[in-house]
Amino acid sequence: MRTAMIRLGVAVVIVIGAGLSTRADPPALLSAGAEAIQKGQWDEAIAVLSQAIAAGGLSSADLATAHTNRGYAYFGKSQADKAIADYTAAIRLAPNDADAHSLRGWAHFTEGKMKQAIADSTAAIRVDPNSAFTFRNRGRAQLYAGQVRPAADDFAAAIKLAPSDVLGVIWLHVARVRAGQADQPEFTANLAKIDRRTWPGPIADVQSGAITQEKLDDIAKSAGDKPQIERACDAQVYLGLLQLAAGDKEEARKLFKAAVEDCPLGVAEATERAVAKLELKALNAPVNTASKPASPKSGPKPVPSRSSKLESTPAPLPSQTPPRQSRGSAVTLTRKGYAPSTVWVKIQPEGVSNTKFVPNPVFARLTRSTDKKPPSLQPERPSRTR
Repeated sequence: MRTAMIRLGVAVVIVIGAGLSTRADPPALLSAGAEAIQKGQWDEAIAVLSQAIAAGGLSSADLATAHTNRGYAYFGKSQADKAIADYTAAIRLAPNDADAHSLRGWAHFTEGKMKQAIADSTAAIRVDPNSAFTFRNRGRAQLYAGQVRPAADDFAAAIKLAPSDVLGVIWLHVARVRAGQADQPEFTANLAKIDRRTWPGPIADVQSGAITQEKLDDIAKSAGDKPQIERACDAQVYLGLLQLAAGDKEEARKLFKAAVEDCPLGVAEATERAVAKLELKALNAPVNTASKPASPKSGPKPVPSRSSKLESTPAPLPSQTPPRQSRGSAVTLTRKGYAPSTVWVKIQPEGVSNTKFVPNPVFARLTRSTDKKPPSLQPERPSRTR
């Protein structure tokens, strides 16, 4: 997507060797700024590109590129407002530049401005309908704007363009679950296409149960192309999303809280930091008891926790679709002359696709009743805290 940043040449060496001399021509400054961005040298990129913009002499297209690249450098320094201003200047100069629209949409998303993020991403898709990044960014903006079904459609489009991207697969699964759509077979099929050998591929192994969350932490801390702190941030955020999709709010809350505290500033984890903050805010919001959310048609697959136990909402039985809160069934044992006793039987996953009833067999203590009509007993709700 960042094709505008790879126009480098011999002039780069001349400019850098001259200490950013004011005598350097604007195209050379533009190339030097692009190289500085590729190296993550944000301050140098901003200085060089500011020179190029102030010098004049650039074509409208090159000037738009200078603004887009400087905006990206500002974004790398977590200065989203300045980034958005530069992207806006680039769009004025080159209205059909997909990069500027897409990047401004990304910046708007990280600032929580979902309406603007959706509008910019839509404009970028009109120009370039083959950008998985832009479809995913619009999908995220729609997801957090409450438009879950359009979000799922965008994530599905992104997967068609980038089928081996585990993060895209996770986003589609999250959107499907929140939309109440059954997606376990598709999710499993999508996970099978992931290359587990490179990061963030190993996240798929946690979902499949091949490794534990603790093992993933060890992998994140090992050597690799991506810095350890960034891999740890990825693990916290995407495992948090998977735990939330599986119904384990407490584990998800812990992971998102850790991500907010640990994820580094800058462009590499800008999305993950924003997502962690949004999810943590939603989890900590007061619960509205006036209405209950619709239950999905099929339960999500649980994620192994740090203790290697499967601790999340199991799939409902094929013959019924109970509310997510029930997580099992009430069994009432009766005998003539005794008060009835009700026991809550949970449904727990066992292995990859099987489930079991706990407890099994069911035991209960019955007490003699002196009443002609024993009072009805309400089953005790299982605790949501795990």
